[in-house]
Amino acid sequence: MDPIQFLRLLFKGPTPQMMAAQLRKPHGFMSRKVGERMNAANRSLYDGAWNALDLRDGMSVLEIGFGNGLFFSDLARQAHDLKLHGLDFSQEMVEQATASNKELVTNGTLSLTHGPSDRMPFVDASFDRISCINVVYFWDEPAAHLQELRRVLKPGGTFTAVLRTRTSMEKLPFTPFRFHDVRTGRLGACAAQ
Repeated sequence: MDPIQFLRLLFKGPTPQMMAAQLRKPHGFMSRKVGERMNAANRSLYDGAWNALDLRDGMSVLEIGFGNGLFFSDLARQAHDLKLHGLDFSQEMVEQATASNKELVTNGTLSLTHGPSDRMPFVDASFDRISCINVVYFWDEPAAHLQELRRVLKPGGTFTAVLRTRTSMEKLPFTPFRFHDVRTGRLGACAAQ
């Protein structure tokens, strides 16, 4: 970050473009604060996602875009002997989630991986359930991500994508930047229509 950008950020806060980039892939000194803000904004969405997943004992569950991983301990209590996995596009989120979920990682309940969801490093038919919250806005080519989801999902498994309403997204100042309309795939279309 150049000195002018840093000073602007320090005195005025992030631009909508900066926030969109951080929400897509939290990085740098802002990553910790972005993770905390995503937790606060998305907490209520997790309950809905878990209800939709209909989790049962012993299932293998993947969360895509888990942020700093604050909610993995809550997810682990949704059923017995869950095998939890996380995939995040941000290396810094993987590191923060690993640090805050040491017990789950150490006892083998949770494994965390850095990478994109259109090229997942998992074998075919790995998961009973897959979920993501506010992630599909950032998929440049949704079909590639959906093909990967189908590949790693077990037969009879389910994928749950939780999104905010179009009306609420249109009100946010950062959606014209790097957010995609999930229906059309057009960049910035969430706020433009």
